[in-house]
Amino acid sequence: MFSKISHTSYPPSSKPLMIWDGDCGFCHYWIIRWWIMSGDAIEYQKYQLAHKKVPDISITQYREAVRLVLPDGSVYSGPDAAYKAFELAGKYPFLTKWYSKGGWFMQLSDWGYQKVADYRYQLFQLTKRLFGKNPRSPKSHWVSYLLALLTLLLGFGVLLIYAFNYL
Repeated sequence: MFSKISHTSYPPSSKPLMIWDGDCGFCHYWIIRWWIMSGDAIEYQKYQLAHKKVPDISITQYREAVRLVLPDGSVYSGPDAAYKAFELAGKYPFLTKWYSKGGWFMQLSDWGYQKVADYRYQLFQLTKRLFGKNPRSPKSHWVSYLLALLTLLLGFGVLLIYAFNYL
C-alpha cells in the first residue's frame, strides 16, 4: 500500500504541483487528461525532476503514488490527490469531501488505487484499446466494445429462451 504524506517543508510557490511517475505510460496518459481538464490551475511534473524541488518526499514514496503538493505545504497522495485535482479544476468537489471523511469510500478508493498501481501496464493497454493511443483526442472505442458485449449477451439470452422453450 502507498504511504500517505500530510505535509512538506518545500511547497511550490504559486500553484499546486502534481508529481507523478514519468516511467509509467498509464500515468502519463491520465496526467495528460488531467492537464486538459485542469488547465493552468495545476502544474504537472515527473518525480524524476520534481524530487529536487520537494526533497523531503523520498524516491520510494514518489514511485508508490501520485502526489499533489499545495502552496501551503499540504500533500495529497494517491486517490486523494486525484480527487483534490478534480476539486481544484472545479469538478466533482464531493469526492474530496467523501474521501476526507474516511470510512468505506476512503478504503475503497485506496484499495482501487493500489490495484491500478499493481496492474498499471495491463490497464495502460486497456486504456489505449478503449480510448485510443492519443490522450489529447480520445476515441470512443469503449462504446463499440460495450455494444458488442450487449449484443452477445442479448443473443445468448435469446438462445437460452429458445432452448428452454423447445426442450
